[in-house]
Amino acid sequence: MNTQNSNRAGRSETVSVCMPTLSAFHKQAFRVGLWEAQQVLATCAEVDLVELEASRGFAWKERQLHTLIYHDRSRKLSSLNPGLRRVRLTRDYDVFIMVCPLWLDVWYANCVERWWDHCQTSICWIDEMWAHEVPKLRYWLPVLSRFDHIFVGVGGTGPVLAEALNRECHQIFGAVDTLRFTPLPRAPGRVIDVHSIGRRVQPIHQELLKLVYENGVFYVHDTLNNTGNSIAPSYREHRDMYASMVKRARLFMVASGKVDAQQDTFGQASLGFRYFEGAAAGAVLLGQAPIGPDFQRHFDWEDALLEIRLDGSDTRETVTDLLADPARLDRISIANAAQCLRRHDWIHRWIDVFDLAGLRPTQGMRDRASRLSDLADAALEAQEI
Repeated sequence: MNTQNSNRAGRSETVSVCMPTLSAFHKQAFRVGLWEAQQVLATCAEVDLVELEASRGFAWKERQLHTLIYHDRSRKLSSLNPGLRRVRLTRDYDVFIMVCPLWLDVWYANCVERWWDHCQTSICWIDEMWAHEVPKLRYWLPVLSRFDHIFVGVGGTGPVLAEALNRECHQIFGAVDTLRFTPLPRAPGRVIDVHSIGRRVQPIHQELLKLVYENGVFYVHDTLNNTGNSIAPSYREHRDMYASMVKRARLFMVASGKVDAQQDTFGQASLGFRYFEGAAAGAVLLGQAPIGPDFQRHFDWEDALLEIRLDGSDTRETVTDLLADPARLDRISIANAAQCLRRHDWIHRWIDVFDLAGLRPTQGMRDRASRLSDLADAALEAQEI
């Protein structure tokens, strides 16, 4: 077993955590937000991060097993190890936590031999699972049934999965390491006018390009068509660079998850990580809110998002007006960063997860939340002076 033991000195812990991580062999950029979430918890609790490792022939074995499972009436194949090195736990834990960017990742827990005999309770956190996918998962459900508590990151999927499993499934939304992303207390210069990362709304993108050529707007955006396949060899370097860019952006483009891939979502809205990342960095969010109550519940302060039309018809006017009003941009920036420090750090999500699972948040978790709140208060007080 290859583990990364967190530094526990000086902390009084009440919960021991066994948490496998896939970061050693799954390095796609879209996954690294959740690797960040794991690291945040590891700095605040007694966590053994168990690095799962691919064995020889892993990719081939996983593909073959994945194909067979959809025809497995015995419903036993989903409990097999899909080609990772076996892990044997050598101690007992209070909780086993499996963090899964995709629902397919759940079966990687199978390589940890009889983890349920070593852990008093268990949690499975699945970020991306669309409601229309649940009926296809009937042969996968046995592996999910082993967990005591299940969390899903896409609004609207939880009730559908709960019905399929005949048990409660909790909703959990994204967040960010606000200490990495916050521009507070000393913000760097915002030299990027508009920043867009990943998927985008094409009509809006075209209007922004016109502003580049006609008005000299500095628009930073992806120029390679590699959505979903970008590899980040170092998750820390990737997140640090990403955060440093967003902290220097005035406007940050956002839209519902997979906005350009309706064939994957069937129209289901998703409050993706981009909203939290952009706001935490103090950028002004520009774009569209996901349909439904989730955005308003989490971003309920004034000007948390400035909406523009999907057809791009008001993009140039809106961007031009905003860039000409630095006082408004500064006010929104401080509010966004402060609200995220208070509410949208990964530690806030972990506290919710622990509470719902009947676990007591550690002193380290509470200390981090308090530190973030103090930083937000100081920034807002300085703004009022």
